[in-house]
Amino acid sequence: MEEYIDLVNEKDEVIGTEERTIVNKSGTKNFRTVNVFFVNSKGEVLIQHRSDNRRLFPGMWDFSVAGHIKHGEDYKDAAIRETKEELGVDVELKEVAHLSPYQYDISSFKKIYVAHYDGELIYDTEGIESIFYKKPEEIKQILEQKDNKFLPDYETVFNYLYEHKLF
Repeated sequence: MEEYIDLVNEKDEVIGTEERTIVNKSGTKNFRTVNVFFVNSKGEVLIQHRSDNRRLFPGMWDFSVAGHIKHGEDYKDAAIRETKEELGVDVELKEVAHLSPYQYDISSFKKIYVAHYDGELIYDTEGIESIFYKKPEEIKQILEQKDNKFLPDYETVFNYLYEHKLF
């Protein structure tokens, strides 16, 4: 069954609905996604290594949790759902940013959440090859390398959180 997502205007107001695969192929930025950064008590950030079988960005390094917002869903509910699907946990999420593709070089409207967590994670082994932690300073250094393995949006979002000390 095809997944539908909401289309939004430049003010992030819903104006329609479309199949997710069509939106992803179209290049439009007028849809919504969520990203969650998991941070442990050592201040390290969880990174997921996407499986090679993923349709989008196979084998790349990704946010701790990332996902599209389904039709009729709000940002927070999507972040909770994606966290449960990808890492197998219900955890308190703190919203730290709402970014627009009209202000930043990113692929969609995004709400960014941070979760402070040291517990066990049971990640989705179909979509995630592995998970690992890095200190923010290490991530910053990796992002400065031209051919790093991070998703295209990761650098912009990470740098926003890093500069605003939101970890």
